[in-house]
Amino acid sequence: AGDLNASRTNTGGTHKHLREWLEEAVLVSGITEEEEASTHTRWSGAATPTGHIDHVLFSPLHGLVHHITAIHDDSLWHGITDHRPKITAFSCPGGSPDGSPVLTTVYPKDIKISDLAEVEAYRQALEWKWRAIKPTTTSSTCEEAAATLLKMSQTLYAAAEETVGKARPSGQTYKNGWSPQYIALKTHLTTMTEIRRHLQGEKHRTAWHSSFVSAGIIREVDRWESKVRSLRWDNAAEAQQFLDILQDRGPSFWRTTPTTDIPALVRACSLDMARLQTRMHGRQRTEMRTNISVAVANRERQLQEGKLGKVIKSVLGTEPTRFLYDSLQTPEAVITDPIEIHNKVAAHFQEWFAGPPEFQQGIHAPDVDWKKIFHDEAAFRQHAASCAVPTHLTDKLWAAVRQPLDNPDPDLRTHIHAAVNPTPTFEEFKATVASSSAGSAAGLTGASYNMLKAAPECILKDIYNALAVMWPTKYIP
Repeated sequence: AGDLNASRTNTGGTHKHLREWLEEAVLVSGITEEEEASTHTRWSGAATPTGHIDHVLFSPLHGLVHHITAIHDDSLWHGITDHRPKITAFSCPGGSPDGSPVLTTVYPKDIKISDLAEVEAYRQALEWKWRAIKPTTTSSTCEEAAATLLKMSQTLYAAAEETVGKARPSGQTYKNGWSPQYIALKTHLTTMTEIRRHLQGEKHRTAWHSSFVSAGIIREVDRWESKVRSLRWDNAAEAQQFLDILQDRGPSFWRTTPTTDIPALVRACSLDMARLQTRMHGRQRTEMRTNISVAVANRERQLQEGKLGKVIKSVLGTEPTRFLYDSLQTPEAVITDPIEIHNKVAAHFQEWFAGPPEFQQGIHAPDVDWKKIFHDEAAFRQHAASCAVPTHLTDKLWAAVRQPLDNPDPDLRTHIHAAVNPTPTFEEFKATVASSSAGSAAGLTGASYNMLKAAPECILKDIYNALAVMWPTKYIP
């Protein structure tokens, strides 16, 4: 189930042959092709449907009984997503074979590019396993290349699974070498965050009952104070100074503050969190300056690995600022309500990307179907008349619009075809792999960009050759 970017009836999507793929995979849809042709799951704006590319598919061989498939095309989805969700109801005769299945958590393996020892071990394991793969040749069929590519993907993951350790990250909260001042600020911030989460029942925290709010706050504040005082300070006075770093908002304030007004407590937590984050930002820069040799060494390593984008950002100091949607500080107040935050952010970016007013008129108006205008002469003339274009100019414009479609220049078509259809070169393939995001999730086979980045060039060449066999015919495995 999901966005397949394809349609059986060619109503939207960039991928073709969905009907043939369903037949080969023995899958069926919950709606008929006639229903698919007359409905839409993707929209551009509130009034312009662009296709039916989201599907819920199932196999009739597994005993499922399909009852209904419907599309949620209510107006409430406009402004949230350009897709419309589907809902499907099935029944399974006889019920589940196991009424209490045990779900196991599987952590996909991936290569950590920054760990040079792990990368080297992965390369050695991959080269050993790769010997069992027979590379494709120029005479290979698309089906043979697809089967080889699947085996290659599975081999990439098998080598990573063998290399990457099974140990989970430790639960250490603080990094060694950080100053007690910074840890005190972070503990203070953690306490405010925990109190706010319990007040609102967020992040899987149990919402405090009104009779327990005071006791809950005191419990969290006691933990905060105990942690700060346990740090290695030059003197006890410095510990107290950082406990009261926010004037009149130290542990004593939180132990004695009234707890009847929950929204006021949430606002107080959010305000303190914002003030602490400001202080920690400056302190963090100071800490980074004291460890400049580590940062420089990391930058040099990234340069050797060819991560020029990260190196440039590090040199220029243009690392992206990450925004957490727990709270939003505006000139008027600090917003903590999730729905209000969403509406505020959505309104801001909607205004930002709206463009000048003149770009929302004429053919660019949200409710205008420009495809129909350029393919239907009656619609074109009606639109031209609404813009006060004289008839003799409308005739010339329509002729100019239709000329490339009705009387295409064969030389131009050949030139365009030659420009957009050649198989990318191996150098272009390597550049694309090198520039891919290291944090992207793997595909169905488990192979990730990191595994490709860490692979030897000879192995990348074999993968490229398999893809090059399928490229001319646009074959999709």
